Amino acid sequence: MAEPIISSTRRSLFSSESSTYQDSSNVRDEFIEQQQEADNSLVEEVPSMVEEVPVEEVPSRSHGNDDDSVIEPKPWMSFKTEHEIIDYYKQYGKQTGFGVMTQRSKMEDDGSVRYLTLGCARGGKARNRNSNVSKPRPTMKMDCKAKVNAILFDGMLHITTVENAHNHGLSPRKARFFRCNRAINDSVKRQLDINDKAGISMAKSFNSLVVEAGGYDNLPFVEKDARNYIDKARHLRLGKGDAYALCGYFERMQYKNYGFYSLMDLDDD
Repeated sequence: MAEPIISSTRRSLFSSESSTYQDSSNVRDEFIEQQQEADNSLVEEVPSMVEEVPVEEVPSRSHGNDDDSVIEPKPWMSFKTEHEIIDYYKQYGKQTGFGVMTQRSKMEDDGSVRYLTLGCARGGKARNRNSNVSKPRPTMKMDCKAKVNAILFDGMLHITTVENAHNHGLSPRKARFFRCNRAINDSVKRQLDINDKAGISMAKSFNSLVVEAGGYDNLPFVEKDARNYIDKARHLRLGKGDAYALCGYFERMQYKNYGFYSLMDLDDD
């Protein structure tokens, strides 16, 4: 009779333990479900938080600051091409107030630049070619030592030495009048050619360009540059029959100005 009692006791114990296991498993399942619901709620809330934060795209400027100013040249600044380093140094010179010129350069056989020296336009010493010593020609050369040296290394131009000190005054307001900062693009050249062929005077053509650009300060050239371009264009446009017109022009100039003299030999053609 003892064995049935023990077996019944064991069954009761087993049943109680299984019920306890079932209760604990139910509690565990409920806890896991609650954790999954909490995680899902967090996942749903994160995108909304990210969307509320504005993302600002920062433009990639390798040699400038956030206020669009050009930083001062420093050793081991690298540039991909010759035009890139020249454009950078011109922008720096225009911001600082001095002109830029290429003082020395050497090309490789493939056309790439082996080394390059860019300096202030007032660098070097003036060579007086005037025979009259008492009346020397004015010059802008002051032997300024400001310059940068760059060499080709690993396919890129790297600045090796920098000298930023000038021995003369700087003028950022007048920088746009320096020769290195003046240029006439192709569209303006075409417009000047058309106006010149139509008989429109240079003064009117230049004033129309000023109005179109919104002021003199917005033009990268002056009226003298436009006149010089038209003079060269007129020489290139000389064709058949223009030699007689040029000869007549010289005769009229000689009639008006006694100091003007010209001589031209003409053949059958």
